Amino acid sequence: MLAFLQQYPYFAASLLVLPLTALGFALCPRRHRRPMLWSALLLLPFALTSVCVVPCYWNPARVFVFIAGPEDVVFCFAAGALGWPLAVWPIHRRLQFEWRGRRVLACYVLCCLWGFGVAVPLALLGLRGLTPALIGIASLAVLLLALRRELWPMAAAGVVCSGLFYTAFAVAVFALFPGFAGQWNLENLWAVTFLGVPLEEPAWAVAAGAAWPLMMACAFNARLGAAPIEVH
Repeated sequence: MLAFLQQYPYFAASLLVLPLTALGFALCPRRHRRPMLWSALLLLPFALTSVCVVPCYWNPARVFVFIAGPEDVVFCFAAGALGWPLAVWPIHRRLQFEWRGRRVLACYVLCCLWGFGVAVPLALLGLRGLTPALIGIASLAVLLLALRRELWPMAAAGVVCSGLFYTAFAVAVFALFPGFAGQWNLENLWAVTFLGVPLEEPAWAVAAGAAWPLMMACAFNARLGAAPIEVH
């Protein structure tokens, strides 16, 4: 089994992230579990974008691949799930949201079109690796923050918490599976690492940590209200 995991470190990492996601769901305030679940489900389709970064950015060994691998699906689900509580904790008691299918779909589609509309032309112009995607994600975060300035605590918490959490996780995985580093396309990287992890990885966590929760907050029509009064 150990030899199998060493051969497929991406799969091993997906096994490690599942209990962390379950723990996050258990610790998440009850009324935020529904948006946490929806956040996870709405990020799932992005597993298909693996075709945009393989092999130009990296070429991971996956158990099997049909457009995307099971590891891509697990990581997108986990990133969407954990991204919500990591970002909303400073204002979770004051955050109010509602569920309107058309609004969620419209916001989701428009934000995706913005991100891809920025990233794809940059890739066509010759930017390599993860850089076009990072610029697309970061530009979406800036746009949403400009539109919803009152949600800046979410963006700040997402940047710090998602960045620290994902970087610590990535460092641990790279330490457990030394061969994992060889699955990145060094020619298209920034040639900068942090404790052996390509700098693009924590950069992605920082950008997505701000953009995705803000995107979900807009989709859920989140508003800041008064904190509920606790009765002892």
